[in-house]
Amino acid sequence: MITLYPGCLIERRYPGFEKSAISVMKNLDIEFSQINDFTCCPDPVWVRSYDAEIWLKMGSRNIAITEKEGNSLVTLCNGCFETLNTVNKILKNDEKKRTLVNQTFSEEGITVEGKIDVYHLLYFLYKEIGIDRIKEKVKTPLEGLKLAPHPGCHFSRPSEFAETDDPLNPQILDEMIKVLGAEVLEYQDKTECCGLPVFVSDREISLSIANNKLDKLLETDGVVVICPSCFMQFENAQILGKRENKIPVFYYFELLALAMGEKPENLGLNFHRVNVLDVLKNKERVP
Repeated sequence: MITLYPGCLIERRYPGFEKSAISVMKNLDIEFSQINDFTCCPDPVWVRSYDAEIWLKMGSRNIAITEKEGNSLVTLCNGCFETLNTVNKILKNDEKKRTLVNQTFSEEGITVEGKIDVYHLLYFLYKEIGIDRIKEKVKTPLEGLKLAPHPGCHFSRPSEFAETDDPLNPQILDEMIKVLGAEVLEYQDKTECCGLPVFVSDREISLSIANNKLDKLLETDGVVVICPSCFMQFENAQILGKRENKIPVFYYFELLALAMGEKPENLGLNFHRVNVLDVLKNKERVP
């Protein structure tokens, strides 16, 4: 049993992402619970830079709520993963900070004791479920698609806290794309940021970072992300920049759910701002 933490952006802007993740988990017989009392993770860049103590306390409360259930906490977002995983490990190793946050939550009757682990869903599937079992559930392989992985910054960095993939040469998303039956595009600067963290301070630079990366992916059928913020950035960069040759952007679990037999209309693929259905139809992956 795991506890699912969808995060703010997915719940409020991309509900199809949560639908796709749930579809995947049900296909793999993964039991999960959902909690209505969660708050924002909060963001590991802006909020932490503004007030590290508030960042720690807000993240700690989500950990404490999950500990009450006794399950591992599984996120659908890189930023949520970095915050909650980092906070969890800080509290496990720092008794003073753990005491401080527990005093904050005393009236709610929740505490952090350091008993649970935090995963990104991609890593949970890779490590705890395994590629072989996932392959068994693939009914309609996405053969013919050439996809570019964008693992994103916060999945494997900071490495001393993330402890997932090689931060300089990440391979997990590549392997998980191959499970779909698709071809993986090898390209330079795979580990480059999408540019979203600087959007507030300099929109022009932010969008140029994203478009410079997309310029390297013109030979693909799409870029694959595991983070809703990266997804939003790559879509916005193409739309706001009025890019002519737009590149489809996929959230990985949409593709995995599709390969497992889920109907595309149940995944909200038609709500992508950059069209993804045409390339899937051209490759005969959807009707």
